Amino acid sequence: QYAWGKDELQPVSHKGKDWVGLGLTILDSLDVLWMANLTKEFAHGVEWVRDSLNYERPKPISVFETTIRCLGGMLAAYELSGEKVLLDRSIELGEKLQKAYGAAGLPYTTLSLLTGHKTIPNWTGGSLLLAEVGTVQMEFFALAHHAGRPEFRERAQRAIDLLDSQGGGLTDGGRLWPIHIRPESGRPSGSTISWGAMGDSFYEYLLKTWLLTGKKHEQYKRMYLEAVKGMQRRLIIEEGGLTYLCEEKSGKLVRKMDHLVCFVPGTLALG
Repeated sequence: QYAWGKDELQPVSHKGKDWVGLGLTILDSLDVLWMANLTKEFAHGVEWVRDSLNYERPKPISVFETTIRCLGGMLAAYELSGEKVLLDRSIELGEKLQKAYGAAGLPYTTLSLLTGHKTIPNWTGGSLLLAEVGTVQMEFFALAHHAGRPEFRERAQRAIDLLDSQGGGLTDGGRLWPIHIRPESGRPSGSTISWGAMGDSFYEYLLKTWLLTGKKHEQYKRMYLEAVKGMQRRLIIEEGGLTYLCEEKSGKLVRKMDHLVCFVPGTLALG
C-alpha cells in the first residue's frame, strides 16, 4: 500500500525506501507467498516482475545482495510455481551480473546494471570480501541448470576454485579464510578471520552448495569440513556456561561474537 515497488517499507513514516532499486521485498517474498498459498498476492508480485522490474539503472548496486535476494528470490519462486516469466527475468539479470566478474574470476562488490561498470569500495583497501565472492554459487548453479547455460555455473565455480587453491594449507586438519580477498589473485589479504560479518555466508554456502548438487560436488564438502575443524579448534571458547564463537586477528583470539554468527548452530545441525 505504501511502498509497492520499493526495496523496503518504512513502517513509521509509511514511505518506501530504495537502496538497490529492484523491489527487493517483492522478489525476496515470492517463494513465501507461494508456500503460504497467498495466490492473489503472489500473482500481483509476478505481474510486477513482468511489467515493472527495470534493470536499466545507472546507480551501482550490491552484487551480493542482488544475487542472493533478487536472483535467488525469483529462482526459488520459479522452482515452486513454474512461472516462466520468473526464469526469463532471472536469466536477464544473471546475464547482467556476469559483468561483475574481474579478470581473475572474482565478482566485484558493486555493479551498474546499465553500464556494466564494476567497483570495489575504498573502505576495504581494494580487497573483496570473502562473504561476497563465496556467496553466489547456489544462485548461479541453479540458474545454469534451469536455463541450460553452463557458463553461469562455470563463472561462479571459478571463484570457489580460486579460494580453494589460494586459501593456504591445513593446520591440524582445519582451514579458515581471512575476510579480505585480493581481486587480482584470489589470495587472502590481512589476518582477520570471522564467521560473522564479511565472512559468514561463505561458510554457509559451502555446505548448502554441496547439498544443492545432490552431495556430488566433493570440493564443497571438503572445504566445509576443513572450515568447521578450523573453527572448532581456533575460535570456540566457553565462559559462564555459554559457548561463544570468536574472531581471530593476527593469530590472536578476539573475544567478539556478532549477531550474524547466530546462523552457525543451524548450519552445523544441517551438516
